[in-house]
Amino acid sequence: MNDPKISLLSMEKCVIIPPSVAAWVYAISVHGGCCVFGGIPCGIVLYLITKKKYSEKTKVFIGSFVAIVAAASVFVGRPIIESYSPNNEITFIGPFLASTFGFTTFFKSLNVAFGTYPIGADTDLQTWIHWFVMTPEPSFAKGKASKANRKEIIARTRDFFFKIIALFFLLTVMMQLSPPFYQVLPYEVNGGNNSFGGDTLDWFLAAHVNGFLHLWLLYSFASFCEDFSTITNYILSGGVRMEPGFCNPLLESRSFKETWGTRWNKPVNELLKRTVYIPACKSGFFNQNQSAVLTFFASGLLHEYNFAMHNHRSLSLPSGYQPGEVTVFFLFMGILMIGESWVWNKLYPRWLQSLISSLPSAVTATMLTFLVAALSERYFLRGWLQSGFVEAVAQMLPHLDCQ
Repeated sequence: MNDPKISLLSMEKCVIIPPSVAAWVYAISVHGGCCVFGGIPCGIVLYLITKKKYSEKTKVFIGSFVAIVAAASVFVGRPIIESYSPNNEITFIGPFLASTFGFTTFFKSLNVAFGTYPIGADTDLQTWIHWFVMTPEPSFAKGKASKANRKEIIARTRDFFFKIIALFFLLTVMMQLSPPFYQVLPYEVNGGNNSFGGDTLDWFLAAHVNGFLHLWLLYSFASFCEDFSTITNYILSGGVRMEPGFCNPLLESRSFKETWGTRWNKPVNELLKRTVYIPACKSGFFNQNQSAVLTFFASGLLHEYNFAMHNHRSLSLPSGYQPGEVTVFFLFMGILMIGESWVWNKLYPRWLQSLISSLPSAVTATMLTFLVAALSERYFLRGWLQSGFVEAVAQMLPHLDCQ
């Protein structure tokens, strides 16, 4: 049983834990190394094939080859990346950043192979490299990279600091709880009698509460990373507009379709859309719903790759993540999204649709998040927690320690 180490109300001896400089140096070194030694060379090779009069088969072969080499290289190099971690017990962040580089380079290389990259990305080599290595991507309008205005830059910077504040409070709560699962309502993870005396309803409630908290931590950190990347890009590029990272999915979504389609992790959404969804729809073999499920399946495979990189410690545990679970999770999310649309359009009367639509978005978004929190906890988040995700985030961001 994982009991909290102390009461969350016992705050008499709290001290502020500042970010670790060594952890930040490590993170920036891994990300920078992947871009300089991987992203830029791959980008240059692919830029050259777009400018040469190679056959389409040759472009597909070269683009696919670069995609596989890039993704495989960081996977094979994971132990080396981990060996440079300032804390041998907490190596999560290096493989996490390397896996991000691996899958984004993989998909962008395929976009080049099949000619589905954004119009204007190949204007010149500088613009091309900027598009190829950046996540989120620069925004293109009428074939040119557009500039962000002052209002946009201020809004992104403001959101970035809001994420730091949110992470401060989330980490302060989490770091008072017992690893590896950091449960607010503790229960047995591996079956058997739980801490509530074997009551299935209590177990179910605990899984939802913990999953809800952990989803907020994951979202806050992932969107923090993309905001950090965006602000860094503003400085390096002179204010080139960037595509959004996350669009406040946990407070503004009114449906699962809206969450996955327009709000959650927009860079990955766009990569999957260009690489899987649009080609599937255009093929004539799949309708829109089938293409959506196929895209969720591809997202599951993408996360299998990520998990093998940064959640590999969980894979080695008897109670840890089992390969295939996250793919099943994303397939279920895709089916749930389609089922939700069918129920809304076919079964809900107009008055009920109007009533639900009139609710504040924070209410509907919270209900949607809580509904899938237990499933997310079991099939998605557990591997992150077991692999040192919370400890790694706590190294990089300030929080209170009341142990």
